[in-house]
Amino acid sequence: MTSTPDRAAALKSPPPATWRWGVLVAISLAMFGNYYVYDSVGPLADNLQRLLGFTDTQIGTLNAIYSFPNVVMVLVGGIIVDRVGTRLATLGFSVLCLVGALVTALSPWFPVMAAGRLLFGLGAESMIVAVTVAIGQWFFGRALGFAFGVNLSIARAGSYAADMSTTWAKPFYDAGWQQPLWLATALMGVGVAGAARTSASSAAPRAASTSTSHRRPTGSSGPTCGVSTGRTGTSSGCVSRSTRSSFPSAARSPSSTSSTRTGSRCRTRAR
Repeated sequence: MTSTPDRAAALKSPPPATWRWGVLVAISLAMFGNYYVYDSVGPLADNLQRLLGFTDTQIGTLNAIYSFPNVVMVLVGGIIVDRVGTRLATLGFSVLCLVGALVTALSPWFPVMAAGRLLFGLGAESMIVAVTVAIGQWFFGRALGFAFGVNLSIARAGSYAADMSTTWAKPFYDAGWQQPLWLATALMGVGVAGAARTSASSAAPRAASTSTSHRRPTGSSGPTCGVSTGRTGTSSGCVSRSTRSSFPSAARSPSSTSSTRTGSRCRTRAR
């Protein structure tokens, strides 16, 4: 079936720059909240020891328990991202981070706080996987490295803000142990709003291309390209409908024409 001109144009043309950079800012806000919540325990250590009687071991456990599930969960999270897509995965994992931050701030009882940090860990690293894949879908070519740099810069700003929170958010620390954790939860809520904004955006150009197939009209001398998406991943192929190769190097070589007859397969060239 021949694709419509609009669909063909959508596969060839990149989305407006404002869409791409808007998505980048939105998912970077989610990363900011993620990094802030992770580093929020360290500056609070004195308050936890003085007000709640936590030991150094307990405070260390609040940080260490974050990494425990990610020995396996990152692999599972990657599979989830492949199955449900980056938009839903980013939103779902960021919501899990928010729930973890909320549980951590609810009670002074150590097991509850540890459970909250565990929940946060279950979502945080997988959210980073989803965000990384999303950037790869929205940006390509020379803009890709810069997009990753912007994302990591904003994320690290979250760590820096948490480390310096005893200065700029001193009234929260003066009020006790819980208020700084509520602040961290609120910032993670901003991150969830950013992930929701990403989820509401139009599909990324590379993600959209996996749900449609682009075929040239009958008689075209170019290759027929199709992309299919399954629940476990994406496969793509390029089948030539011409007896002559569309690649100049192959066209110059008489012996290469035999490999480009109808039914031969070639790798789809990256844009």
